[in-house]
Amino acid sequence: MRHTHASFLLSKDIAIQYVSERLGHADVNITLSVYAHLLDKKRNIETSKALTELNKL
Repeated sequence: MRHTHASFLLSKDIAIQYVSERLGHADVNITLSVYAHLLDKKRNIETSKALTELNKL
């Protein structure tokens, strides 16, 4: 349930810092390492959005 809860929050664009604090992680890097697979997918989406906007210039 804990992993699902954190994954859900991250999928809804809740800030990683907030999720990290909510989980009680001592450092946001712990959260980043555990949930990196979700953040990689998000990075690809954000990269695509950024390139679309830059191509409009």
